[in-house]
Amino acid sequence: MTKRENLLAVFKEKTGGKTDYQTYPFPDFSSGDASHQKKQVEEIHAQGLAACGNMQCTIWETAWYVRGMENLMVDMSCEPDIAAWILDQVTEQAVIRATSYARAGVNLI
Repeated sequence: MTKRENLLAVFKEKTGGKTDYQTYPFPDFSSGDASHQKKQVEEIHAQGLAACGNMQCTIWETAWYVRGMENLMVDMSCEPDIAAWILDQVTEQAVIRATSYARAGVNLI
């Protein structure tokens, strides 16, 4: 076992089998209260305007904010499972947010 593998094994033992990237506290938008969104969209539409769901940070940007751009790029090349896991977590949260906006009736995201 290499030194890196040994350190990773110790870390996994202390975190219940999770690695450092798996312990990052991603936000949970699925349990948020979005009841205000529909009313806001209706008010905007009543003014004859299009309502926009604000998601300016892309999945890529959010993922590298979590991991660091250089680390994420190295992960994509050398540790694709890590990169995929982080990108999947970010994508999952983005889908929840986009779905919430769509249900509220926004015209664009």
